[in-house]
Amino acid sequence: MFLNLLSEDKKILFRELDLYVAKTDGVLHEKEKNIINFHCNEMQIMNNNFENILSLKETVERISISFSDKEKRMVFLELLSVVMADEKYSKDEDNFIKEIAVTFNIDKESIDSAFNILLDLKNTYGKLSQFIEEV
Repeated sequence: MFLNLLSEDKKILFRELDLYVAKTDGVLHEKEKNIINFHCNEMQIMNNNFENILSLKETVERISISFSDKEKRMVFLELLSVVMADEKYSKDEDNFIKEIAVTFNIDKESIDSAFNILLDLKNTYGKLSQFIEEV
């Protein structure tokens, strides 16, 4: 939604974290690939064939240092869209998201709020699609 506002270096860092989040449960699902492609298209960067070029540790460290609090919250919201893409939220994904939230100084209340916002958005898109199909 807001990824095009990031600088080029930050876009690459986001893509790296996006890929790590999608692979957390050990499977890169087609729906997750679609979300990553959507993110990359929005940022006008390549998906790097869904392969990481930086370690997870380096990616998180660089994001922690270079992203503003606002950018971290924006990125966090986009990462949640990836873990919610396949409609299965594993314990590994939950742990990973919680670790990222702690690193980004995002409290539990904000995590819950972000989940609810995305669920509302998903429901709204479903209603829009249903409206269009009712011809």
